[in-house]
Amino acid sequence: MRVLLALFSLCLVLLLPAPAVAAPVAVTVSIPPQKYFVEYIGGDAVAVTVMTAKGQDPHSYEPTAAQMERIAGTELYFTIGVPFETQWLPKFQSLNPSMRVVNLLGAISRIKGKPDLALRDTAPDKRPHSPPNDKNP
Repeated sequence: MRVLLALFSLCLVLLLPAPAVAAPVAVTVSIPPQKYFVEYIGGDAVAVTVMTAKGQDPHSYEPTAAQMERIAGTELYFTIGVPFETQWLPKFQSLNPSMRVVNLLGAISRIKGKPDLALRDTAPDKRPHSPPNDKNP
């Protein structure tokens, strides 16, 4: 009986017309790590634009004219609480009132303490560590 049901289902799927493939959803994110997660979850169903380039300081960021044009066509903007969002998000929304803004920090508790320590990881030997730089080789 299961085999007949499986064959019937397969035939039904093959005989029905294929649905039209929808264009990817235009998504904008603030920082590069968000792009990775959105693409991982959304796959081919999303086209992701990142506002800040890798290594660019989100404290002093200002969008380019090309980025402002892309904002005009984006459907979703995922915020993460970086400093430039406070200043620029209202301008993005006035440029594109139909853009849906999703706050990714809504259900996440932020780490309390010194900001520089909140971003660090702890090694197995319990010493805090962070990516190497000229002060932390």
